Amino acid sequence: MIIIVEGPDGAGKSTVAKELAANYNAALIHTGPPRRDEPAVIQYLGEARHYMVQPNDTVLDRFHLGERVYGPILRQQDTLGDIGQRQVERMLMSRGFACVVLCIPPFETCYKNWHARRETELFTDYGLFVKTFTAFKDIRTTLPLFRYDYTQETPLQLIESIEKARRI
Repeated sequence: MIIIVEGPDGAGKSTVAKELAANYNAALIHTGPPRRDEPAVIQYLGEARHYMVQPNDTVLDRFHLGERVYGPILRQQDTLGDIGQRQVERMLMSRGFACVVLCIPPFETCYKNWHARRETELFTDYGLFVKTFTAFKDIRTTLPLFRYDYTQETPLQLIESIEKARRI
């Protein structure tokens, strides 16, 4: 199983990723932005191929969907694109169950968290924060998607939802 945890800064991604990894006794991997020396789709497909052959379940703290949001905002281009996203997701699904947990608490909560530590975040500009929050809120994927708001539910409730989807 592969679980990808995505969302804007201050959304609780790392916290829930740790909980999921502990619950599933899974490897926890934090991925960064794609390198600029080769197309993002090649990099993400290579990483997805690597995760597919791992013997354990894997929880990814950010992965390919972050490029769909941060690429246009920070680099003026999404280097993955719709076709690249579909290719990566198709490869991930071939491992068995793969899903996305989108951490998306209310804007005010996310903003408060981001603001408290913005000097250590990817960017410090309020306008960019708003753009990323909005883009993540509207993100689309072909993988099963679980919207997670830690102010409304517990990690255990999220795990129950994931388990229910795995049984279907």
